[in-house]
Amino acid sequence: MEIFVTAMMVMALICVMVHLWRKNAGAGKCTGERGGCVPLILLVTVVILLLDLMAGGCGYCRLASDLSLPSLCLYLMSLSLPGSGSMDRMVKVLLSLELLPAVCYLLCICGIPLRVPHAVFVLYSAMAALMFPVIFVTGFGRKLKSVKDTMKSGNVWGYVCIGVDAVYASLFPFFMIVLLLIELSGWGCLKWLAVFPLLGLCGTTLALALRICEDSLFLIWTGQESRIVESMKVTSVASAPDQSHIEEVYRDIYERIVTYFDDEKPYLNSELAIADLVKVIYSNKLYISRSISQFTGRNFRQFVNYYRVKYSMECFRENPDLKVHEMGAMSGFNSVVSYNMAFRLFMGENPSDWCRKEKGRMVKGKK
Repeated sequence: MEIFVTAMMVMALICVMVHLWRKNAGAGKCTGERGGCVPLILLVTVVILLLDLMAGGCGYCRLASDLSLPSLCLYLMSLSLPGSGSMDRMVKVLLSLELLPAVCYLLCICGIPLRVPHAVFVLYSAMAALMFPVIFVTGFGRKLKSVKDTMKSGNVWGYVCIGVDAVYASLFPFFMIVLLLIELSGWGCLKWLAVFPLLGLCGTTLALALRICEDSLFLIWTGQESRIVESMKVTSVASAPDQSHIEEVYRDIYERIVTYFDDEKPYLNSELAIADLVKVIYSNKLYISRSISQFTGRNFRQFVNYYRVKYSMECFRENPDLKVHEMGAMSGFNSVVSYNMAFRLFMGENPSDWCRKEKGRMVKGKK
C-alpha cells in the first residue's frame, strides 16, 4: 500500500511539475523568479520520495515528513501578507535542510543502515505542520501594526487574500493531525485510512504550487474570482460623481495630491498611508479621502496601487528584461500576489501576459 501511495504522489507531482515548466517556458522572462523556482521545489520533493521508496520506507508518517519542508517553502512563497517578501532567505534554508533526509536515504540505499526512531519522524512532521499557523499569525500581526490605515483603506480584496492564506495555513496541520492520530492509535486494521490524509497533504502541496504559478487565488472557483475582481472594478467606476458638481476645495486638494504623486512618487514606499499625505497636502484624512474618491471613484489604497501599476509598466518599457516580481517590488508592492491582483484589477489581465504582449509590440515598433 505504501508503494502504491508513493507512486500516486510521485505521478501527481511530476504531472504538475511538467505543466508548470511548460508554462514558464511559454512565458519566458516575464515569469517571476518565484514561479520559476516552484518546479524545482517539486522536483526536489519527487527525488526525496523516490529515495525514500528505494531506502525501504517505514510508514506513512515518514512520507508526510518528506512533504513537510517543500510544502512549507511553497506556503512562504505564496503568502500575500505584508513582509512575506523578506522570507526568501528562510525558503533557501528550508530547502537546504532537505539534504539531511536525502543523505540519510542514500546511505540506506548504499547498505549503511541508519536506525532513525519512528518517533523522530512523528516529531519532525508535527513541528513542520505547526509552522504553518505560526507563519500566518506572524504575517497577520505585521499587518495589524497599521490597523487604522488597514481598516480605512477599504481594500476588500486584501481581506479575501488573508482569508485564503488562513485556509491554506490550516489545511496542512489538519491533514497532519489526522495522519498522526491514525498512526498513533494502534488500530492496525484501520491503518489504511492514513492514505486519505497523506493524499490530502500531497494535494495541499500541489495547490500551493499552482497558486503561485497560475496567478489565481481560489484555483477551483476561478469564475467567482473573476466576478469579484470585475465587481470591484464596476463599483470603483460607478462611485465617481459628475465632476461639474465637485466642490472647489476638493478639486484643489486633488490637484495637490496628483502633483505630489507625479513629482515625488511617494507610492514607491510600500508603507505609504493616508496619514503621510496630511503633512504634505496640508489637509485632513477625510478631505483627502473624499477628494480622491470624487475625482477617481477609488479609495486611497486603490488610488496608490493604480499609480504603482502604471509605474511598473513604465519600468518594463524602459527595461523589458525585468521579471514580474522585480516590477512589483520596485513599484512599492509588498508581495507578488498583491501586485498580480492589483494589476488584474486595473489592466484586466495578468502582468506576465501584459509583459509578453508589450514585448511583442515593442519588437514590432522597432521594425
